[in-house]
Amino acid sequence: MLRLLVPLLVAGLFACSSPSDGSDPTPAPSPTPDASIPDEWRSCAAPTDCVLVARVCCDCMAADYVAVRSEHRAAASDRVRPDCEDRTCPAMDCPPIDPFCVDALCAAGERGYPPKSKGRVVGGYFVTDEAPDPVACAADADCIGNTLLGADGCCRDPLTLLPHSKAYDAWQGARQSGPECADVTCPPPPDAGEPADCYFDVRCVEGACRNSCGGG
Repeated sequence: MLRLLVPLLVAGLFACSSPSDGSDPTPAPSPTPDASIPDEWRSCAAPTDCVLVARVCCDCMAADYVAVRSEHRAAASDRVRPDCEDRTCPAMDCPPIDPFCVDALCAAGERGYPPKSKGRVVGGYFVTDEAPDPVACAADADCIGNTLLGADGCCRDPLTLLPHSKAYDAWQGARQSGPECADVTCPPPPDAGEPADCYFDVRCVEGACRNSCGGG
């Protein structure tokens, strides 16, 4: 009886591996992560710096593209675009996809709905595309010496006490209490000791907040 079952099992395996409709059983290639594209290829100052490169054969949604600087289009396509020569795509109702410049990097998104700024640290200040200029001022009263948000954009780093505008400080506070940080629990600050008084001696110098420590 066992000898009869073995050929039947083998035949069953072959039957499962071949689709009955004769279609290609090879799965569609997985999208290549954006991490495969260097940030230098994605750096931008405006959306017009950016172009879209499809990273799947049947591109339709924003996730099916990477956005890069126009001069890197060919190199990016060589890196992320699969071989689609023998691929036939079905008819799809796709939204228009545009390149955007978000956090100084090219990004893909649906037309009219740019990807949300995730933020970045520039010169020690965490900023998004919606953040006010961290150090812009018109008078000494516009400036403050206080801690700054860290790279996560939610928790203040007690070791980064830099001069900045009160408008930026208020933006930091609003972000911490907003939906971006609703699920974030910040660690208790370390015992860093009392900072020097010069960190709090902040003035507006030529339109930028500066402290008297000499380094900011």
